[in-house]
Amino acid sequence: AKANGFYEQAKYADAEIQYRKLLNEKTVNADASYRLGLTSLKLAKFDQAYESFQRTIALDPRHAAAHAEF
Repeated sequence: AKANGFYEQAKYADAEIQYRKLLNEKTVNADASYRLGLTSLKLAKFDQAYESFQRTIALDPRHAAAHAEF
């Protein structure tokens, strides 16, 4: 997806915008929430990253990668 492309290119601010748009369109998307958390870490937005990982686990309690970020 577009957001993942921005993330891979280290365009984290653009990736953040795209992940947020995706999450607004689809209310149940654990992977987008997880990737937003990773992007927030890259942007040193630690509180937002923590919230994203919490949301990811709430959406998918078995999301191992999100658990690992804690």
